[in-house]
Amino acid sequence: MGKSETAEFGRSLRELRKARGLSQEELADRAGIHPKFLGEIERAQSDLKLRSIIKIASGLGLSPADFFSLCFSKENLSPEGREVLDLVISIAKGKERKKIHKLKIFVRDIL
Repeated sequence: MGKSETAEFGRSLRELRKARGLSQEELADRAGIHPKFLGEIERAQSDLKLRSIIKIASGLGLSPADFFSLCFSKENLSPEGREVLDLVISIAKGKERKKIHKLKIFVRDIL
């Protein structure tokens, strides 16, 4: 994710957390992560790993697909970002092997 996407994600995460009436400490506890790390994510001061995103989604009571859909505004993403988001959401919903393989190749190529 680029800097703007990370900031957008952090803002959306904060809004979701507050809408559910959770403090950073409560959500961090539910997600099994450190509250300081959650705060850094919300302030776009920390790199995100897919594993952490899945833990946070679970802590909010959301599927990873729903969480991605709520946290990322496609309008604010680059074309490549939209492609990755669509792919991640479809993988999270269906866990299709071909799509997982395609995502691995895509990530390897951009890194």
